[in-house]
Parts: sequence; structure tokens; C-alpha cells
Amino acid sequence: MKHTASELQVDIGAATIKVARGDGTTTTIPLERDPAGAPTAASRAAAVDALRAAARDARTARVGLPANGVSIRRFPLPKTGRDTIPRVLSLQMEQSFPIAPESLAWSYRLLEQAGTNGQAGKTVSTAVVVAVRRDRLDAYDAMLRDAGLEPRFTVGALAAAALLPARDGVRSVVDVGAHHTELLTLRDGQPESLRTIPWGGDRVTAAIAQATGTTPAVAEAGKSAWDGRADAPDRDATSRAVHDEVTAFAASVRNALGAPPETGVHHVHLAGGVASTPGLDRVLADTLGRGFDVHPTLGGSDAVARGLARLDASSPEDRFDFLTREESASMRPVERAPARLWPWAVAAVVLVAALLALRYLPATLGIDGLKAELARSEAALADMPAVDRELAFLRHVGDAQPPTWEAIAALAHVAPQGAVLKVLRIKRNGAVDLEVQIKPGENAALRTRLVRTGWFSALRYEGQKTVKGHDKKPRSIVRYTARLTPPANGLDAIADDIKTAIPDPADVKTQSAQPGSGRSSRSRSRPQLTRGRTKSVTPKGSSKAPTAVVPGGAKATPKVAPKSVVLPGLVPSSGPGGLEGRISGLENVPEEQREKILEALRKQMENR
Repeated sequence: MKHTASELQVDIGAATIKVARGDGTTTTIPLERDPAGAPTAASRAAAVDALRAAARDARTARVGLPANGVSIRRFPLPKTGRDTIPRVLSLQMEQSFPIAPESLAWSYRLLEQAGTNGQAGKTVSTAVVVAVRRDRLDAYDAMLRDAGLEPRFTVGALAAAALLPARDGVRSVVDVGAHHTELLTLRDGQPESLRTIPWGGDRVTAAIAQATGTTPAVAEAGKSAWDGRADAPDRDATSRAVHDEVTAFAASVRNALGAPPETGVHHVHLAGGVASTPGLDRVLADTLGRGFDVHPTLGGSDAVARGLARLDASSPEDRFDFLTREESASMRPVERAPARLWPWAVAAVVLVAALLALRYLPATLGIDGLKAELARSEAALADMPAVDRELAFLRHVGDAQPPTWEAIAALAHVAPQGAVLKVLRIKRNGAVDLEVQIKPGENAALRTRLVRTGWFSALRYEGQKTVKGHDKKPRSIVRYTARLTPPANGLDAIADDIKTAIPDPADVKTQSAQPGSGRSSRSRSRPQLTRGRTKSVTPKGSSKAPTAVVPGGAKATPKVAPKSVVLPGLVPSSGPGGLEGRISGLENVPEEQREKILEALRKQMENR
């Protein structure tokens, strides 16, 4: 397509603005930027004048933006209609970009499209989005409009990609400028990533000037003398400096491109003014290695301008055009409508009113009924008997409870082995009903031990019955009644009896002995007490005398033993009180001898 003089191609770079007219003439305008990247005020004013002079009678301009600040992303799309795609992309961009979609100027291209239920255009699978900050785009737009031009924006690297001879496979455009390099990667003709490498022709110029000690102007002219080899016969400083810088640049490109594709070849196309440096393609090819194919330059510094001209002749689907203020609103990025707050405010007021009504309206409507119910409750409370709720009353109730667990502990310590507690009733007044299953013959011993604990007074034997135990042997269930009389110090009162076994009265026996002779009266007048086994003491000159065995193994020999004395042990008795009344078989023993036997029994029991 032939272009007229009214059409301009403007390539905005990092340090220059290159203007190409349809008649083939070009103009380069210097551009200075502040630390934030925006053109300075003086440089902008000079650029506006230069653009107005270069435009002449031109009214429109296709503008290529630098890659710095441009982002390319791919977003998967759900099944949706074409008219809702901008809104869906806007929501996805809001999650992916650090700034809101309203602050971006962006354009998209659909990569795949399939029909749903036979309706074409209903389902889109992937979209490529190219975005740039809107404030930066607005600054360029204002500068061109001040020069009398109507701009249409795209990315300069995408414009240079329009010059590629083919679009299949993976291809990259490496546009080497004076201060930095733009690296665009496409897959099957669609943009995939855009990076900026901080390396340009000024790095080579600075390396030559430092190696040769010349000025930058002289070093710039010396770059053309390099043939791409560092091992030339002369091995001059210029060749070595240029080779080292180009090798470092090739390594940066290698890191940016990543690994080669598993199938096919990654084609690398050089563009830009510095790309025409002799030997640059050869060093880059050696550094990239297998899997990469480096092609000669797509063009010098006019590659972007020629690509912009080709984009004007292509269909709109092949261009990524950014939006300006005069373009159709249907092509603009989705802008959110101003939030209407008053409906939400009304809804909030209604909700609060409903909550208050649900909380207080039933009570308000039923206030009379609540007053009547309160009056009835107060009257019923007045008719109730007064109840003491003080802490002293509660403590009194707690203190009035019988010490059941302590009584069980005392009972457990004196119960014979194998005893089974059948019934234990302790009333509030201290009355105790007790039934214990024991072996036959352990009744007297258990009763004595219960009395010795000090916890049971007025112990009364109520009877017993014989049953079979779990081992099929006879057992006796003995019933007692007593009164619970806890000692002042509780279980400590029976601690000594727990540590020292209480003597078993059932062990008290009287062994029969033959009357002795030939023993003097003096030797028989003193009872002999021993411990351990039963030992018979026979007076000299007499037959074997009767021996009394007291609890614990002590034996006493009476002075006079008219006949055998049987001491079966401590048995329940309603006879006279004291130890004498609780031992049977002493009624025929002389009084003097009986007192000595009883004294020996008392000492033995105290020792136990």
C-alpha cells in the first residue's frame, strides 16, 4: 500500500523520536527524560516543535511505543459471549497487575475460539493482553496532539515483528538500540513475552574508549572496524573490547530466551541500528548454541517505522492498537460505572430497622402481659417459705453429712482377708447397718477389730447366715448394728493399729497339762511368760502343769492348776465388763492366779 505525505510513522525510543514520512524522508528528534522516565519539560517543548515541522501537512500518525513499561500476559477465558470478554479480562487483570485496570491502556487478541451448541463465537479459550500505563500513554498523546497530529498507538517491538518472513514456530525479535535492547518472543505469530535488556551500543562505545584511551566520538567510529573476532592477527584493543562486550550481551540474551524448544528451532531475528555491527550475529549464534537459529537483521534503525507502515496495511485483527480519547467507546478498556451508594444506604437502613423491630417489637407489644406475669411471680415468691441462702447454712449442711468414705476406709483396714462388704447403711443420726461376708469363725475377731478402730460404738451382733462363696466353700454373712463415732483426728486415730496388727482373740487357747509333783511351792508361784512357740513349764518334782497361751504367743503357768483351763479367746458376751468378763474359763482359777493371768494378757495386748 502506497502511503501519502499525510501519514507519519513515529518511533518513540528511549533517547530519540524517529519520524518517517510516506515519501521516505526521516527525522530524528532527541528526547531527554527525568528519573521517572517521562520527557522533561524542555525536551518535550523542543520535541513538539520538531514534530510540527516534520509533519508539515500530515494529520495522522501511527506511533510505536518503547517496551519499557509494557506488559504482555495470556489469560484463559471461560465460556462467554464476545461482548462480555472485555469485562472478564478486566477482572482477571485486576488480580494479575499491581495497578487497577482503569489505570491501564490495553488491547487484546483472541487466540482460540470454539462454538457452543452450534453457535459460533460463544466460547473463547485464550486471550493475549498487551497493556501500558495510561498516564504514560496520555503524556505521549498530549505531546503529539500539541504538534497537530492524531495518534494511534501500538508497541514498537510488535510493529517490527510485522516484518518477519514467517509466523510459524517460536521466533524472537532482538531490537538492539543505543541504550537498551528489546526482546519480543512470539509463538505461532502471537506475542508471548516482552523483556528489556539493559545493554545497548553505548556499552560498546564506552568499552572501546576505555581500552584505547580515546574520546567517545572516536570510539564510536572504531566500532565499524571490528570483524567479529577477537583472535585477529593484530589483536588490537578495539577488537578485544568489542568482543568482550558482545559476548556479555549474547549471554544476557541467552538467559532471557531460556532453553531451546523440544521440537523445532528457536529463530532469533536481529533489528535496530546496533544490530548491523559486523560479527554480532556470529557471536550471538555461537553463544546461543544448538536449537537457535540467528538471522540477519530485519532492518537498521528504521525497522519499527517500516513495521508501522505494514501494520497500517494489515487487518485490525493483526494489530494491537491502544485507545485514545477520540476512539470508539466500545473498543475502550472496561471502565467501571460509578458506584451508586444510595440504594445500599437505603437497604442498610431498612435492615437495621428490621433487626431492631425483631429485637424489641415483641417485648413492646407484650409489655402488659409481662407486667402481669411479673406480678404473679412476685406474689408466688412471697408465699414461699423463707430459705436461708447464706454460706453458713450451706456449710452446716455439708458438715452434717456423715463421713461415709472414712468409715469405709476404717472398715477396710480391719476386715479379714477375703471379706466381702454386702451392706453398709449410715444414717444422718449415725446409726450403722453392716453386713459382711467372712469365713466361718471370723465373727469374734472382726467384732473386736471394729471396736478397736474407734469408729464404731455400741456394736451389736444381730445374727448371721451361711452361704457358699465363689469357691463353693461355706461363708458366713454376719449382720451388725452400731453407731458411727468418728475420732477427733479421723483416720489418724487408727494409724498405729493399721501399722501394728491387732491380735486375733481366736488364737487364745488353753492347753491341757498333767498335774505335776516334786516341784516346790516357791517355783510354781511365779508365772513364766515367753514369746514365740508354745512352751510348757513344768514344776520340778511334779507332773506337767497346765499352760495358758495368751494372745501373741505369751504363755503363763498358773501356780495352782486344779484342772485344765480353756481360753477360747475374745467372744461376744453380755457378762460383767472388763477383760475378765470377756474371757471364759477363768471361773475356777484362784483369784491370785486369775489376776496374774489377766495382767499378763493386758500387757501382751498393750504391746501389740
